[in-house]
Amino acid sequence: MIWAWGKLRFRRDALLHAVCADMPEQVPRFKARDVSNMVYGLALLDVQVPALFAAVCEQVPERLMEFNRQELTNVVYAFGRLRFRRDHFLQAACERLAAQFDNMNEQEFSITIYALGLLEYRQDDFLTPLCQHIAPRLNEFKPQGLSNVVYALGLLRFRSDPLLDAMCSETASRLGDFQPQGISLIVYSMGLVGFHSGPFLQAACDHVAGQLEDFLAQNISNTLYGLALVGFRHEPLLRALAEHVPARLREFKPQELSNLLYALGLLGCADARLLRALCEHAPARLGEFSDVSNSVYALGLLGFRHAGFMQAVCVHVPDRLSGFSAQGIANMLHALGLLYFRHAAFLGAVCAHIPARLQEFNETCRIRSWPWPGYTSGTRGWCGQCATRPARVLRTNGTRLLSASRCLAE
Repeated sequence: MIWAWGKLRFRRDALLHAVCADMPEQVPRFKARDVSNMVYGLALLDVQVPALFAAVCEQVPERLMEFNRQELTNVVYAFGRLRFRRDHFLQAACERLAAQFDNMNEQEFSITIYALGLLEYRQDDFLTPLCQHIAPRLNEFKPQGLSNVVYALGLLRFRSDPLLDAMCSETASRLGDFQPQGISLIVYSMGLVGFHSGPFLQAACDHVAGQLEDFLAQNISNTLYGLALVGFRHEPLLRALAEHVPARLREFKPQELSNLLYALGLLGCADARLLRALCEHAPARLGEFSDVSNSVYALGLLGFRHAGFMQAVCVHVPDRLSGFSAQGIANMLHALGLLYFRHAAFLGAVCAHIPARLQEFNETCRIRSWPWPGYTSGTRGWCGQCATRPARVLRTNGTRLLSASRCLAE
């Protein structure tokens, strides 16, 4: 019954919870197929029943021989969709499935690794042979299956060069069969694992440049971010983005805007039209951003100084400094220096904030270059005299500032 409701996307929470109320105690009496269908149906409906799921995870490892491949992979997939992770269950399931790789079909492979990616469950002893089995069989995979496999590897930060090489060769000739989301996830995931395949990226970018109107904002952001992580710059695509994106900025979520701007910075794409549009759009939405440091840092890398945006950031950030990492704060300071944008209130807030986190700053940021108005370029760190303010370093021991010139915030 629950399986049928799931397939029909028929959700009535009160009824479902009433039906599931006494099921945790009944799990030992359910057949393997019933357990699989029940959990799978709930996953399709995105209904959380933690007590039932916990009971399944306790009972199933002792009964794995009763489950066929499809039933077991459906349970793993369901828990992935539901983000319900129990390591002892996943370990037992992986051990059981590893013994059946030779007989698994493409869907069973793809939904299993996809679920592990969503759960961030990385077991190299399982993933390595799985990738070895998948690589010569990629022609059997549907486009969504291919993108799910690569996306899972990206989420797990697991790099298998033979599989990714084969994936790029297989995918490049089938790009027309992929949905925009699938292409963007492949490029994004290759970026996450640092895998660079010039011919594939060239083909993918050629394809994307002519199809931008079909790409959602998230797809565009993920694609460019992935390209930036592997340092692949495609001029036709960048020009197309500069023409296309400004009119659609309201479609982008804050993280997507941040990733887009950060990617432009990493790629050295200083298209004035696009950057100006981003900087004019972002200030009104700063309250939605969880972290604006990468956006500021990107503008610094590009040398693009937009006074309105920088002013808005410097007013917005001081009351929220506790939510920024030490590296994020350091990156913003570095960008302000690169852009010769000096904001006394922002610098004062940073100076007041640093003392309680001085060890974190020294350990995370070490000593780095801080170009700043009125100073010659040189190595700068945290002031050794007051131990609170950024300053030019006169002498260091490699990690800590021993003496310094006057504070930059003065």
